[in-house]
Amino acid sequence: MHSTPAYLLHQQAYRENKRLVWLLTPQGRLDGVVYKRLYRPALVPLQCEYQGRRSLKQIRTLEAQALGVNLVYKAQVCALYANELLFRLLPSELECHALFLAYVNLLNALQEAQHHVLLCAQALRTFESELLRHLDQEVTLWQLDGQLIQSHLWYTQVEYDGQVAWRVLPESQPTVDAYLGEWIQAVVAGDWSQPKYRHTAKSLFRQRFARLLGHRPLLTYQLLSVFQQAS
Repeated sequence: MHSTPAYLLHQQAYRENKRLVWLLTPQGRLDGVVYKRLYRPALVPLQCEYQGRRSLKQIRTLEAQALGVNLVYKAQVCALYANELLFRLLPSELECHALFLAYVNLLNALQEAQHHVLLCAQALRTFESELLRHLDQEVTLWQLDGQLIQSHLWYTQVEYDGQVAWRVLPESQPTVDAYLGEWIQAVVAGDWSQPKYRHTAKSLFRQRFARLLGHRPLLTYQLLSVFQQAS
């Protein structure tokens, strides 16, 4: 028998008296079967006891450790968006202690700032950045030629050998998909203090997630679009 802290990411009906659940744990995404009477809601810290060597675990207990966060408005949508990202992209049983902590920090930040759209968006950018780092898809400062980008030059993204790098553009010819080096540096540093930095982070992160998600966009994108102008 194994025991781990967990959060519910997704669930669906399974047979007459059971449910399939996907949990976030420090050891990675945990996929399991649980009796309906043990089912717990999302956004609540849980303690999970499970057993089994196969990919689908038998969950024996699923106990709430606290009341969890009570989110409304955009904060709730942000949390559901994070859950859907993790459910879709996080590999099962691949250790993710830092990502688990980032998720807990996100929920706490959303709880504190849930009536402030801008603060919710900043908390979400921080979580997205950690998730991309965990998936080896983070934004970097490297150009194709191995040189670091410079703050005063314009760059566009190019894909090379499965990764994304930067190609410098003539200063007089910035394109629609061009980013100033200063903005990219701010994103890598986790600086969301300026509108251009926040816009660049959202754009770059969404592009990377789109590459990973393929032709199945997230359902929560539609909800987040309602708040797009404010974030």
